[in-house]
Amino acid sequence: MKVWQVGPKVKRDEIVKILVDKRGLELKSIRPEKLTLKSVGIKTVAVKKAVTRIKRAIKDQETVVVYGDYDADGIGATAIMWEALHGLGVNVWPFIPHREEHGYGLSIKGIEAMIAERRPSLVVTVDNGIVAHQAAKKLVQEKIDLIITDHHQVGKKLPEAMAIIHTTQLCGAGVAWMVAKEMNPPAAQTSLDVAALGTVADMMELKGANRSLVKYGLPKLRQTDRVGLIELYQEAGLEPVTIDTYAINFLVAPRLNATGRLSHGLDSLRLLCTHDRQRAKELAQTLGQANKDRQSLLQVQLDHARLKLGVKVKQEKILVVADEAYHQGVIGLIAGKLTEEFYRPSVVLSIKGEQAKASARSIPGFNIIEAIRTAEDLVIEAGGHPMAAGFSVEVAKITALTERLRSVAEKELDEEKLQPVVRVDCEVEAKDISLGLWKELEQLAPFGVGNPRPTLALMGVTTAQARPVGGEGKHLKLRLKELPQAEAIGFNLGALLPQLTSGRRVDVAFQLNKNVWNGRERLELKIKDLRLC
Repeated sequence: MKVWQVGPKVKRDEIVKILVDKRGLELKSIRPEKLTLKSVGIKTVAVKKAVTRIKRAIKDQETVVVYGDYDADGIGATAIMWEALHGLGVNVWPFIPHREEHGYGLSIKGIEAMIAERRPSLVVTVDNGIVAHQAAKKLVQEKIDLIITDHHQVGKKLPEAMAIIHTTQLCGAGVAWMVAKEMNPPAAQTSLDVAALGTVADMMELKGANRSLVKYGLPKLRQTDRVGLIELYQEAGLEPVTIDTYAINFLVAPRLNATGRLSHGLDSLRLLCTHDRQRAKELAQTLGQANKDRQSLLQVQLDHARLKLGVKVKQEKILVVADEAYHQGVIGLIAGKLTEEFYRPSVVLSIKGEQAKASARSIPGFNIIEAIRTAEDLVIEAGGHPMAAGFSVEVAKITALTERLRSVAEKELDEEKLQPVVRVDCEVEAKDISLGLWKELEQLAPFGVGNPRPTLALMGVTTAQARPVGGEGKHLKLRLKELPQAEAIGFNLGALLPQLTSGRRVDVAFQLNKNVWNGRERLELKIKDLRLC
């Protein structure tokens, strides 16, 4: 059962002001080019060191490698940094590690593969490296200089590097964009679309600098000159003018992520950077097919994980499941789905030989990376954020690790924290619901983490009509007596239908949407939850 946390009942003309104040938003965001390093938590001295080293690389015609990551944020960060350096005349090459062959981030195996391709004298990481101590030592041994740019949480000490450019306020693409802005402002302006894409894809809070990057980056994404993105939109059935944070999260980013999950992320990077229309079309088709394959694989392995966990989904405060069948490319998605469905922190491990790769997702109130770090004696180079993390572990230590994590969860998670919460921003009157209100609420966009689309509530309203929709009547269409001009839809709420007889009074938590059909605009309520009075 979900717990409702309901904000105040407010008048029509107070709604936007209350939301802005509550969320700490600035409706007039600073333009990205005006952002300073200090304002986003990046040390100016570190950037100056990096720029000085890069200038020397230009002067001496050195080979430089941008060492990226295989997710949408890491791919975007690689594109931003590569384009900025290439625009300055640097002899620069990108390197995207292979998930299964090289593992996550800057690794010894990845470095060996990179050197085999082309031996650089300077490596610049993006979206990784802040906990890569052994890999950093390997580069010292190889007499290769290292500049780290990353946003993941630091460990107890920093790796050895010529410069470390770090902040947790931005995503990897955001950090790369800030560095690009200092080195090559014209290139940064060109890559603002990719910075916005990475920020949304990596689930950053859309406040402050992140809000700025996305607010001004979205128009660039809608009008992009990148033929790869144009072809990807077409493959996904997207009209460029409709690109918003939802489209990025559910249509664009999954396609960019798919190749890195199942094969090699390099094709996603090629798509972002290519100027060849035919090549872009081919790459877009490749990404689209990889995404379909990823969806099929995820469903099969998620079903397996549910079966394997069995009754533990209700008994345990943290879910841990390991199997040789799980593909490393989808374990993060499996963990996310388990956490969403059962409202528990989840850890999913893919076993290969004597070692397992793990991906973890969490719920508010439980810092998953700190929980994992309580088992530093058991895991291998854990990294991540409070809500998502990854690590490796020897198969022989999985049982001990599971017990350690269960112990932490038992201490930190009480029953209240394990109850899903419906957060309602404010209660409103039915007479205040209109397309005009929807338009006013759109001032708060872009919506996403930290600034979700506002959830409003109508209390004690009367059902006029209810009917099932979707396969097996899984979803619910509803009309309310007090709101005849709008239809409401509740996804996965079809089971409530027998109780929603005409005239039944209900509380409805919802988000306002606008539907356009044949040129006509209609108001729609997207139901988040529904309570019987």
